[in-house]
This record gives sequence, C-alpha cells and structure tokens, in this order.
Amino acid sequence: MNADEVAGRLAEVRRRIGQACERSGRDPREITLVGVSKRQPIERLFAAHDAGVRDFGDNTVQGLCAAAEAMEHAGRGATWHFKQSVTF
Repeated sequence: MNADEVAGRLAEVRRRIGQACERSGRDPREITLVGVSKRQPIERLFAAHDAGVRDFGDNTVQGLCAAAEAMEHAGRGATWHFKQSVTF
C-alpha cells in the first residue's frame, strides 16, 4: 500500500467518524484516531503520519519500541498507546 492509498483510507475513516459524530451529536474533536502499528512496515507508519495521524498503538513492547524509535529517528513526533493483555 503506497502513501496515497494510506491517505485515501484515512480520509475515508475520518469521513465515517464525522458521520458517526453527526448522528450521535458528538464533536469530532473529541475523537482520537489511533493508528495501529502492529506488524506494519515503517513506511506505512510514515505515510499515516504524513496524513495527519499522531497517535499510534501497539500491543507488544518490542513492536512499540521499534516503531517509536524509527519514528523518533525520522523526526516524526507521535503519542504512543500500549495495551497488553495478560492472562492468569
């Protein structure tokens, strides 16, 4: 998937979020779109960042650290979200 395809998909997601907000009476600015970095090539994360995504998430420490390091090294600021399930 190239950068234009990523941008197009994100535009569609944002459009759908806007419609859902309109239906529910919510302000779209209250919604945080979180891009999932899990197993995605760094180029795809760069494309999402270029398209305006600033929040990313992963569910493995290794995945989050690798993606966050690559993004930081490229000078692309982001907020990272981490949730790991634990089974006892």
